[in-house]
Amino acid sequence: MPPKTLGPVDVEIIKQHRETTFCEDGEVVKSVQRGFESGGFEKGMVVVDTTCSSMSEHPIVAFHEHYYAAMGDTPIACNPR
Repeated sequence: MPPKTLGPVDVEIIKQHRETTFCEDGEVVKSVQRGFESGGFEKGMVVVDTTCSSMSEHPIVAFHEHYYAAMGDTPIACNPR
């Protein structure tokens, strides 16, 4: 377990992460949401196309299928366009 109190280096790392990565991630999320709201995507858990292009999130679907199989559960149906 990590110590209950953080040292000055850890505090600085957390502060920098909050001021950089979190801010950058927020802008990315906002941009993605604007794209989804544009109507150019069908609603679903992930974006998957039949050609498995670089814009497709088919590796995520494959991971979920393997996970559900390992857990003895039924995977969520995915209907690529």
